[in-house]
Amino acid sequence: GLVDLLLLWGAAAATTISWYPISRPAAYLMLPYLAWLTLASALNYRIWRDNKDKSE
Repeated sequence: GLVDLLLLWGAAAATTISWYPISRPAAYLMLPYLAWLTLASALNYRIWRDNKDKSE
């Protein structure tokens, strides 16, 4: 769910930051992944928000 995505985003961001001094190209290659995780988190939140009042 959303919490998992946010934890994954934090781990990916920490990885990117830790790789930057070692290999800048490797850190830059993580940026599209961070962008995708941001989009996935936003979509997940929006779907949850739109459906939280609907119960069966």
